[in-house]
Amino acid sequence: MSANVVPAPRSQPPLPNLPCPNCGQNLLTEGFYNSCTETTRVHEENRAYIVRDRLYMDHDEETLDTIDHE
Repeated sequence: MSANVVPAPRSQPPLPNLPCPNCGQNLLTEGFYNSCTETTRVHEENRAYIVRDRLYMDHDEETLDTIDHE
């Protein structure tokens, strides 16, 4: 008769407490939602031109600059 040897399960150390600044729950066990706020500035190039005695205006919005990111 042979005995089956089963290794003892390793116990994992408990997660440290990382409290949420709003509600105080441990973020490492409860999870969290990650979001950010970003403020951008658009560089707009405007131009006007005349075709057959009519004034037309146009613009380009190509460059976005990040001002603030939280």
